[in-house]
Amino acid sequence: MSYSVNWDTLRVTVPVSDLTLVGGDRYTLDIGAFHKECRRIEWSSTAGEGLWFYLPILNHFPTLVLSGIPKTRTVQVANGFTWEIAASNIIVTLTGPDSNLLDTFVPQNGVSLLGNNSIGKQDVNTGSGVTEQDKIDIINGVTNSSIISNISSAIEFVIKLIRNKRVTNPVTGKQTTYDDDGLTKLVEGDLFEDVAGTIPYQGNGADRAERLDDV
Repeated sequence: MSYSVNWDTLRVTVPVSDLTLVGGDRYTLDIGAFHKECRRIEWSSTAGEGLWFYLPILNHFPTLVLSGIPKTRTVQVANGFTWEIAASNIIVTLTGPDSNLLDTFVPQNGVSLLGNNSIGKQDVNTGSGVTEQDKIDIINGVTNSSIISNISSAIEFVIKLIRNKRVTNPVTGKQTTYDDDGLTKLVEGDLFEDVAGTIPYQGNGADRAERLDDV
């Protein structure tokens, strides 16, 4: 089954068979394929269609080079045309070039449409933009960076502060948290029996603890 057009209401109907099944109730619609099929209908010799009809269904703007950067092409449903999908209770994501398909879509029968337009999208087919290798390099750069290592070390340190041995010494007036071996001091800070911090901790309860610093 191919696309059909109601020339009286200017409504294009896309059959579900022309969508790509992703899984479950999710599909995709390639805007490039939509453009080609609408052009085929415009040029059809079927009575009441094509060269016999004076309004094109859509406009097509090829890739433009701005400041040396090729920008993606755009497909625009025009001249009062709208479009629909002959299906029910599915989710369709648009793929391909930018377009106004989301604006001209007529939702019905529980069909949801997700757009794909992005500001500044580049045409990667001409060698610009982010390539597949770029994506791999970015992922490797992040996973191998010191950022991951630093985060892991911070989490490990916090766990030690929560779980490891902590001693409040009435002789020194300090509290000390130890490393996993229970012998090596990890952090240490002054402890006071009063909130003002004038009476060092002597074993009679503490109301104030100072910052714990590395030992």
